Amino acid sequence: MSADTRHAAHLFRAYFHEDCLDDDPDWASVVIRYRTSEAFEIVRQTQVELVALLERSTEVDLESFLFGPGWMSCYDPRPEGLTLRDWLAEIIHLLAGGSAVSPVRAEISRSRREAVQIARRVLTEEGDPILAARELAALRFSVDVPQDDPDFACFTAIDSETDAFPVGQQGKLWSPRSLAALEPEIAQARTRALAVGREAFQSVVRRFSGAG
Repeated sequence: MSADTRHAAHLFRAYFHEDCLDDDPDWASVVIRYRTSEAFEIVRQTQVELVALLERSTEVDLESFLFGPGWMSCYDPRPEGLTLRDWLAEIIHLLAGGSAVSPVRAEISRSRREAVQIARRVLTEEGDPILAARELAALRFSVDVPQDDPDFACFTAIDSETDAFPVGQQGKLWSPRSLAALEPEIAQARTRALAVGREAFQSVVRRFSGAG
């Protein structure tokens, strides 16, 4: 690592580690913790180095710097809709004393982390694919994806096809006898929902894992 990026490298390696969002609610809070924990001169020099890095780097260069051999940062902002250039620009703003990420972006980040958790439960066979599709369909607009996003269109379709089945909290409103009679049909619907939605569940994990 060249001397002109050593402070910036320290920020990413020491603070954006694999479990960074276990300690902080979002990436902006990680930067603010760095700003308040490190000496003023270190923070100032980090800011200077990042400004210089942006001036001389393309998006590909930044990807190599952050995620090349050695994996300097374990956090990737791109699933949240930020380019690496935009992300570093926002980090520079925070290091200079700027305010934290907007409430709207924070909500998007939170919703995307929730979507990943829901999808992962299905893929590890810990979650009901019908219920998961309903929950993900409900998150469609808060995760900030296009209206015609294919993954969330798939979840909406599964939800529409299975909306008559009492799963999750709905099942508690039904009598045990009625649920037992309907269970074979629900089981078939679960199998179909998983088959139809598996790629979409996997895609959500790939796309949004950097959010949490």
